[in-house]
Amino acid sequence: MIKNYYQILGVPRDASPDQIKRAAQAKAAEITQAYAILKEPKQRDMHDAELNTFDRRIRLIKQRNHLLYALLPLIGYLLMAGFIYYVPLQVLHHIADTSAQAGAAINLTQKMADILENYIPFIAVLLVCIGGLVAIGRFVWIRGDGYDK
Repeated sequence: MIKNYYQILGVPRDASPDQIKRAAQAKAAEITQAYAILKEPKQRDMHDAELNTFDRRIRLIKQRNHLLYALLPLIGYLLMAGFIYYVPLQVLHHIADTSAQAGAAINLTQKMADILENYIPFIAVLLVCIGGLVAIGRFVWIRGDGYDK
């Protein structure tokens, strides 16, 4: 396999000799510093501890973000369920006001009972259940994604 020395030094193909020299010196200094730290057992242990702390923080941030992402559908479905209850009530109040202005009598209680008892609870419960299953599924997926190691 062909090595891309431009990529190794981090310079473009049209880099000047001076740019290549500076990149090589910087890379050499970085390698020298890494070797100086890793060859000493105490410094290596300290470096490993810093890396472990950093990795642990990154894992916690990812877990928190994934948990929030997993709960968003549940929140959305709960809001939709509330909306499904609210809108028909507003429509029924509008029908009642319009009928009262026209002088017609309607059985508002019966219309409200028909809508609320037959249609809305089923949809609301279904949406909440779907949201809960999606949130649980995402949480299980997150826990199995290697972030808890």
